[in-house]
Amino acid sequence: MLHLISLLVCYNSGQHKKTGCGNIPGRQNRYERREGKMKKTGIFMVLLCAAALSGCATESYVKEQVDPLNARLCNLEAKVGALENKMNDMDGKMTTLSSDVDAAKQAAADAASKADAAAQKADAAAQKADACAARCGKAFELGQKK
Repeated sequence: MLHLISLLVCYNSGQHKKTGCGNIPGRQNRYERREGKMKKTGIFMVLLCAAALSGCATESYVKEQVDPLNARLCNLEAKVGALENKMNDMDGKMTTLSSDVDAAKQAAADAASKADAAAQKADAAAQKADACAARCGKAFELGQKK
């Protein structure tokens, strides 16, 4: 009982924090344990806040880092779009040129067949001219002999 009274006097006077009165030898009193837990909790909270604040990127920082990349990406997309347009134009020109080449081949084939027909007609005319020349030559010879 005397021990309880000394604890109450020690607690009311605030001496329990400084002297540790009422301690059982080898054990901490409940106030020391609470203070130890509070110190640990405080240290943990400080470390948690420091980690959270130092490891997090702000929105403005992220925007500063992403904006140049976004600008480059937009520039590249514009260049790719322009190249696709040029490629589509070239594809259209290639189709037109291909049809023009096919038409030129057909015209050349027609011209070749007409040239062959004309050559055949020329050969026939040359043969007729040779035959006429031969008859004229015979007629001239016969005319001179008379």
